[in-house]
Amino acid sequence: MLFNLFSEAQNTTATTGCNNAGVMTPILIVVAVLFVGAMIVYPMISRKRNKKNEESRVNSLSVGDTIETVGGIIGVVKEIKDYGNRKELIIQSGDENGTTLSIDIKALYLVLNKVSAPACPVTVVEEAQTEPFTEETGENADKEQKTEEKDENSAN
Repeated sequence: MLFNLFSEAQNTTATTGCNNAGVMTPILIVVAVLFVGAMIVYPMISRKRNKKNEESRVNSLSVGDTIETVGGIIGVVKEIKDYGNRKELIIQSGDENGTTLSIDIKALYLVLNKVSAPACPVTVVEEAQTEPFTEETGENADKEQKTEEKDENSAN
């Protein structure tokens, strides 16, 4: 499309002898640059707005709210666990003796019914810091276990 506009501007100059193409070309380039810039900036603004809406929805979630997951499970929030870098919901689906599920907060699709006041606060869970398993730590763990077994055998 842009190429056709440039070629039409050149054809107009060649047939009429008028030098309007010199004015049209910079205008078309500016319009094209503005269009490409808008195509790049608009998705970034939209993504930021969607992220802010999602964060406010998650932060306003409380115990007793009825939610729907992305998998279509509908349940009542019984507990919200905060592990620092991620959140987990404990929901109950079905009647009073229904199934209790543990889901990641990212699986939340829709809040169907909000409770006016939260029933209990959010539980903050401290996770133990563990080192990733490597061959070296695996060998050390085996050595420590063998040492403990020897100590127990010698005590008997």
